[in-house]
Amino acid sequence: EDEWSSTVAIYSVERPDTGVYTITASNAAGTATCNLNLKVIDKPSAPQGPMRIKEINSDSVTIEWNKPSDDGGLDISSYQIERCNVGKMIWSKVADVDHDVSAYSVQKLHEDAEYMFRVCAQNAVGASDFLDSEPVTVKCRYHKPSAPQGPLQITGVTDTSLTIAWLPPFDNGGIAIEDYCVEIKEVDKKAWRKISSTKDLHLKVSDLKKGSSYDIRIIARNHVGYGKPYQPDEPIVAGKRISEKKLIS
Repeated sequence: EDEWSSTVAIYSVERPDTGVYTITASNAAGTATCNLNLKVIDKPSAPQGPMRIKEINSDSVTIEWNKPSDDGGLDISSYQIERCNVGKMIWSKVADVDHDVSAYSVQKLHEDAEYMFRVCAQNAVGASDFLDSEPVTVKCRYHKPSAPQGPLQITGVTDTSLTIAWLPPFDNGGIAIEDYCVEIKEVDKKAWRKISSTKDLHLKVSDLKKGSSYDIRIIARNHVGYGKPYQPDEPIVAGKRISEKKLIS
């Protein structure tokens, strides 16, 4: 070094040391200053929490997080997502996602198992600490519907046909009813026979034997499956005409 230059050494710098440093030189003639910009780069801080669980299904969980409060002085390049089964506590990598992604659906999970998830941010220097989720039990948020509701309404009676109507289930299982399965059997028989599936709350039942008594049951179905059947206590009789709408509970 010559007499016109000086060196300033700052050891063990950390991210908070980033800033503008002013150097002042003084002699008998006066003073002079020089500003130096110091930028300390490091790995980012952990993504900001808490981690949010946005959706739980029978085989997947969607998680969401916020970007780190400190990117380490460099652009975030990606996020790494990991999962573990709480019973085993062995972490495994799920995916790396782009810097602008803040939510991810973790797939291929086992229903009724308990999992934890964690996310770290990455830049050119390295990876941050992880942000961990609370334990989450994987289960379907939907369930099978309850039985359709009565009373059963009977109209349009002829010798061999009639029209039945019913009410939707009290509980659809959290998802729309897809259709209703209508089954019938003669009272003195054991085997049920499917008449039809319908999206409506009514159905015309044909090909009945005049004077025969029949049991009818109706089963609602949603995306999860068939619920319990609704079966009126009283049988219906083919060809038994009535002047008004008949209700069977």
